Amino acid sequence: MWGESTYVSPNMRLDERAVERLVTLNRTLLHRDSPLQGFPPGDSRREAVMEALEAFRMAATNVPRDDAAIDKTFAHLTKQALEEVPGLPRFFNRMCDQERESRQRIGRPVTDPFDASQMDKMHLVANGIYVGSYHPACDRELLRAHGITHVLTCIEMPPKFPTDFVYTVLTADDRAGYDITQHFNKTHRFIDQALCNGGGVLIHCGAGISRAPTVAAAYLVRKFGVSAEEAIRSIRRVRACVMPNVGFKAQLNEFADKVRKGTWKDDGPSPIMTPTQADGASAESRRRDDDDIEWLEGADLGTTAAA
Repeated sequence: MWGESTYVSPNMRLDERAVERLVTLNRTLLHRDSPLQGFPPGDSRREAVMEALEAFRMAATNVPRDDAAIDKTFAHLTKQALEEVPGLPRFFNRMCDQERESRQRIGRPVTDPFDASQMDKMHLVANGIYVGSYHPACDRELLRAHGITHVLTCIEMPPKFPTDFVYTVLTADDRAGYDITQHFNKTHRFIDQALCNGGGVLIHCGAGISRAPTVAAAYLVRKFGVSAEEAIRSIRRVRACVMPNVGFKAQLNEFADKVRKGTWKDDGPSPIMTPTQADGASAESRRRDDDDIEWLEGADLGTTAAA
């Protein structure tokens, strides 16, 4: 239950049905066997569907919620997909049948594996690092119960509990053309600051679908030397709704490539830390590598989870 200090207005809650539709359509359209994947890159039909998918993704996952925009972009996406991708309905039905048969075979409930209620939760993606939406960031007792000391906010909103936690706020836009990489040095040091002091950090945006997972993935890329795809996949393993926009995914890939080649430039200590603190965080971060390697497992922590 939300306490008095954790009230969230209705328009700050996502439309669960819209997000379920988004996850299903995204999984169908981008599946390797989807008819859409038969179109060559740059094909006008493919581009039209992908643009419509991105517009619906933004409408379905951004807060404050705009119901009119959700309805409009969903209608446009379904129209584009049905007109431009012959055989898509048949492919979708086949995927549903295969999923149903697979789950029956292993004795699991015949339901969609995506649970929209998880969007209001925060998920452990590495030791001490949680990714979530606006909602757990508004629950002081939940944050305290799970050892959160730092909150990295990836939307333009003031700190909710400034006397209880250390905050950094990024005014990041969830659109493909926005340069999310400009924040990576600052966010990496902020996360390290939390961990090297024995604390925990919640990385959140509005829905916990695009901006926050991208920032978390960048940290995993730089910390563990994994690819962008591996980082996103590991986060999605515990938070199934994770879906960075197409621009963020491309930027993550470029970032990972630069990290691998050693050409990524660090712009110096963040204003929230002194140079001494930053050096200490880096040293401690190296010492924690062996312990943190279990980040691939993760855990699901709901907003009503017990301490």
